[in-house]
Amino acid sequence: MLCPNPAYRPPALLPVPERVREGPVPQTCPYPGLAAFAPSQAQWFFGREHVITELAGGLAGCMDTTDPLVLMGPSGAGKSSVLAAGLLSALGKGAMPMPGARTWPHLLMTPTEHPLAELATRLERLAGVPGASLREEIESDPRRLAPVIREMLRARAGRTAITGSRLVLVVDQFEEVFTQCADGRERQLFISALCAAAGGGGDEPPALVVLGLRSDFQDHCATYPELRHAVRDTPVFLGPMTAAELREAIAGPARIAGLELQPGLVEILLRDLGVDETAQGYDPESLPLLSHALHATWHHREGRSLTVAGYAAAGYVRNSVENTAEATYGHFDSAEQQAARSLLLNLVHIGEGTQDTRRRANRIRLLHDSTHPETTDEVLDRLVDAQLVTVEAGSVFITHEVLLHAWPRLRQWIHDDRSGLRIHQQLAQDADAWDQDGRNPARLYRGSRLGLAREWAANPTGHSRPTPLQRTFLHAGAQAIRRRNKMLGLPAVALSAALLVMAGWLMSGGATDEPDPWKVSHPLLRVGVAADQPGMSVYDEETNSWSGFEIQMAREIARNMGYDDSEVAFSSVATDSRVGALGTGHVDFVIASFGITDDRRADRKAGSLSFAGPYYMASGGFLVRGNANENAISDSGDLLDTGAKVCTARGSPYETALPKLGFTMARAQPDTYEGCLNMLLDPRSDVYAMVSDDIVVAGYEKAGRGKVRRLDDLQGAEGYGVAMRSETPALKREVCSALKEITAGGAWEAMYRENLAGLTGAKPIPSPPDLTECEG
Repeated sequence: MLCPNPAYRPPALLPVPERVREGPVPQTCPYPGLAAFAPSQAQWFFGREHVITELAGGLAGCMDTTDPLVLMGPSGAGKSSVLAAGLLSALGKGAMPMPGARTWPHLLMTPTEHPLAELATRLERLAGVPGASLREEIESDPRRLAPVIREMLRARAGRTAITGSRLVLVVDQFEEVFTQCADGRERQLFISALCAAAGGGGDEPPALVVLGLRSDFQDHCATYPELRHAVRDTPVFLGPMTAAELREAIAGPARIAGLELQPGLVEILLRDLGVDETAQGYDPESLPLLSHALHATWHHREGRSLTVAGYAAAGYVRNSVENTAEATYGHFDSAEQQAARSLLLNLVHIGEGTQDTRRRANRIRLLHDSTHPETTDEVLDRLVDAQLVTVEAGSVFITHEVLLHAWPRLRQWIHDDRSGLRIHQQLAQDADAWDQDGRNPARLYRGSRLGLAREWAANPTGHSRPTPLQRTFLHAGAQAIRRRNKMLGLPAVALSAALLVMAGWLMSGGATDEPDPWKVSHPLLRVGVAADQPGMSVYDEETNSWSGFEIQMAREIARNMGYDDSEVAFSSVATDSRVGALGTGHVDFVIASFGITDDRRADRKAGSLSFAGPYYMASGGFLVRGNANENAISDSGDLLDTGAKVCTARGSPYETALPKLGFTMARAQPDTYEGCLNMLLDPRSDVYAMVSDDIVVAGYEKAGRGKVRRLDDLQGAEGYGVAMRSETPALKREVCSALKEITAGGAWEAMYRENLAGLTGAKPIPSPPDLTECEG
């Protein structure tokens, strides 16, 4: 193994600067290492002036809009530093030209495990209102956040008029609403509250909301209609820094702190990053590695000078983090090393369709749940001293996600225990939800899900261990099964035998002729649905609820697969985002009026889709303005003859089919049919017709109350199918089995009567379609 020689000194070609400033040697490092620059470190933050100016301009533009401003970039690109030390500092210096803007209050937060509670706590400090009552108010109606902020602004202004005043609300690491918050309802309320504060609800918006988001979570946000425009159409992307910006990011902090950089050091740093003067070829995720290397070089400084020798001793850009981590780990004894492994794995969130991320843990709870709390506490302190882990406001988290990739030992730990970590991760969420719900028996595990979790918990070689609460949760599940079997008269010996068979099956790796039920590895069924299709699927923001034919169909499929309604999570997917939601693994299947076509089955670029169904057959239909007779539009032929502009949803089959038939399409198609309807009803728009499936058109006609009317339907029919990734044949078998049960009984007809019969008028109720995609 090759190690840097501590006695090494650079050759004469790169001399240590001879000029030494007067005064004491600086004792504060201007480079934060793996941590982001905090607002208090703004004086040392250099190199991002261009994007800070862009963000300030974007905020000025948000004064007249209703969307949050999103700063998006990959992990390690420096989003947290740009927001905390860049944007907020610039606003305080007058970066926005609005009167009084430099004195506007700022609130910087991360979502954490309970984003509503965190938001209420942070607002309490600004508004002087108890956080508990603030949270209850926002939970009852997320739109209440806007008047709460207005009242806070009035109080700060001495009850005087505050026209134009804003709260600058910055939510960094917004992806935590998906990786940390396990409560889908709280997540939705938090998002709705932020958007209400940014929108104002018809009055002047009281807040400028800024979200810092990892780019691989863009599709997660796009499933929420209120965020879709902000993350798709107007985000500010944080790209790699130029060579000149990197030079300033290295030299600027040293200059302010009174440090010298040995000639040639900057060039070596840029070379090791893979940057030259003309290209931006470095990995954007390398910035925390650069900052850590500079921090470590500072510890090896010679007087006021940061030297090439000190940089070599630190381990260079690529190895400095690994060197620090290995040196820290190497000083632990065997018990401390075991504690370090367990602690760090408890701070990792295993991604599904995204990269792994860090997770926050409560410090007191982390120590309480540890097998050896005193050892874990000592290990934690030393990891904090090494800047590998951070303790902040009672929370513990890995200082930067780059550690998950830059430290091979930790990377291997995650790889070796990935399936166990995923089980533990889900168990932690479910046990917490059970406890917070008054230990509701309906939330207990059953069947193979319980067996898998208990087998993991009993494994003596596992490095992540269940907490006392999680053990109680699993024990309660086992007790509930025993009581149930006792009531059914199942002998205890039979139950024991069944559990032994299950344990043997699990220990053998589950080898069997039949694949595991989907629920074993996916305790939460995630379903992609459309939010704007009357009769089929509609999302009600007022009640945070879903309804419609496809919603009932999805729930019935889930029940046949063994899921309770509480174990099904619906996510909104636009017509053009359905494939993306499947490709990223954000949803297990999509049931959103997804037409089964040969092109979609064959298009491997689209994600290599597989369908189950069809569960409904639809024809195409046109919808025109209610006064369209004035323009001689009485049937679809008139649309052709007059060249009237036609709108459809981006990604629908009509987008490519209609131009081939001679129809004139609108210049740009929106991503939802609701967007088309809005264009159709806008008197300033040149769109006179929209096309969608017959049942969707009928739903909009009924809701339009004379403002729109239907034309004749297009010829032919298209089957709607449940879409999933082609590499999940076991899921398709289960969905097909469920559809056969639904269509063979009376469930299909009952759902049709309840949701669609009122839209189709006097048409007789059709028979369920043949499940051609489930044959063979």
